[in-house]
Amino acid sequence: MMTREDNELFDQIKKGNLKAFSVLFELYYQPLCGFAFVFVPEKEVAEELAANVFINLWKNKKHIAVRSSLKAYLFSAAKNQAFSHLRKQKTVLLPIEQFFGLPARKDTIPETICIENELKTEFERIFRKLPPRAKLAFNCTVLTI
Repeated sequence: MMTREDNELFDQIKKGNLKAFSVLFELYYQPLCGFAFVFVPEKEVAEELAANVFINLWKNKKHIAVRSSLKAYLFSAAKNQAFSHLRKQKTVLLPIEQFFGLPARKDTIPETICIENELKTEFERIFRKLPPRAKLAFNCTVLTI
């Protein structure tokens, strides 16, 4: 539920009041930067994502319907900005040996190569079936190891 102050502030923003928008920005920009940083631990990128939340809010102010609270809407928008940013990044899957911290193998035995290929194919098949957020979480874990 929106507080009375948030409701009044958002009503003023919908009317194009820049002062109300500035007040909102001052209230929530730093907290949104910190929140975005949880997902994307690069200060400049987190700041850009938080700024994008406000840019999108201003651009779409007349069409936005806040259902619960303005604060919840802003933090949800920041999370969505972070996830969108992460999806756009190139994700590089590590070889399975590297993921588990094993030395890279140089086997040239056909049977070993065949088994490794089957495991890789099975892994990729299962990975494709994961929900998008699970894939994102897995990629974030793999990329930070």
